[in-house]
Amino acid sequence: MFEVNVFEKPAFNILGKKAWREFKSPDDVAKLFEEAHERGLIEKLKTIGSSEVTNSAFLGIAMVSEGGGMDYYFAAEAAPDKKDAELVSVKIEASLWAVIKGKNSTLEEIGALEQYGYGEWLEGSGYIIAANKPQMNVFVSEGGEGHAELWLPVEEATAENTMKLRPYLTFNGQCEEALELYKKAFQAEVLQLMRFSDMPPMPGFEIPEEFKSRILQVSLKFGADFIRMSDCGPGHPLNDVESERISIAVETTVEKTKHAFEVLSKEGRVGMPLGETFYSPLAGVVFDKFGVMWNFVARA
Repeated sequence: MFEVNVFEKPAFNILGKKAWREFKSPDDVAKLFEEAHERGLIEKLKTIGSSEVTNSAFLGIAMVSEGGGMDYYFAAEAAPDKKDAELVSVKIEASLWAVIKGKNSTLEEIGALEQYGYGEWLEGSGYIIAANKPQMNVFVSEGGEGHAELWLPVEEATAENTMKLRPYLTFNGQCEEALELYKKAFQAEVLQLMRFSDMPPMPGFEIPEEFKSRILQVSLKFGADFIRMSDCGPGHPLNDVESERISIAVETTVEKTKHAFEVLSKEGRVGMPLGETFYSPLAGVVFDKFGVMWNFVARA
């Protein structure tokens, strides 16, 4: 879908200004950029004139804050000795970057880059997101409108770091309400959101009208990591016996998925048999003997 290259880049300095807005909808992101343009901040950053590492006109950088949330900066690459009374100087450490190139620099394209980067590309890339490093929206000027790039800090996946355990929260129609609460509480960022109405057609299965607006799955970024959440589906209401409201999502290889699923199901209960889905070559749900819900999604 998008061109992706992985590069080792040296450390570099930025001059930037922290932007603050409570994100409740895509309109808030648009307003953030509008305000930066109206204040002349974007034009000012374009004049700073040093882009040896990023080749950018300006940058949008999401960095982990001291409180564990995310701070967003409009910035420009700058020489280490360059100062500006209105801008803060920050050093971006050397890193391995996955650079995902967009076709234009619209906000819709930036959103598509993030969905592809954190979703389809990352799942099958052989890389994981490096902890506590910034994510960058890089705006490249090529005469005309130019294009945007998403820079993700990555490291190669190894036997030690490829298995990931993440909370997966399930709600009985309140996922959207919970999503807004967590965004407000943690300054969390929505990476992907899919509703039941977005599901591809499935023979013999029709989504009831009242479920179409419910959330099939959303990925919510907390600092350098993320959790996933969803509403329960038609015919699968939450019960009070087992811990369906909170589960542990396991993302690993097909082989490890099969082994763990077999061990846990021997004295447990299979909630969803292992099988191929539109989002994974092998996925399934099992409740272990203690009632803990394990949600397996194998990578290709």
